[in-house]
Amino acid sequence: MIIIRNDIEQANKILTEFDGASARLWSYSSTFNVMEIMLDFIEYEYIVIIIFTDCNFFKGELDWSNSVLRISENNGITEMNDFKSDFQIKAGGGFILKKGTPKEFFGDPPADIPELPWEKE
Repeated sequence: MIIIRNDIEQANKILTEFDGASARLWSYSSTFNVMEIMLDFIEYEYIVIIIFTDCNFFKGELDWSNSVLRISENNGITEMNDFKSDFQIKAGGGFILKKGTPKEFFGDPPADIPELPWEKE
């Protein structure tokens, strides 16, 4: 897993790999003002989750496709904008970007859950 903290240039390099990906608000904590955005392609083995802390502004869809996201900084505020939609986040506490496989993020499903009929090969 690749983890990037507040390095806009490195984060944007990874985000260019995900141009056109599906994006969704993965989680939000109103207590801690933390917002997580997940990016994925169905046919790509990796996903990206970006965690923003001290979020003070959000606009846009909660789930959308064909995203083109980039991170920037403006007067000490981290911003992420989608150039294909009006999605935007502003956060005073910076960000952490993680790129990895779904297994690295979520692990294996519990062994005691049987496969569903359509999951069998």
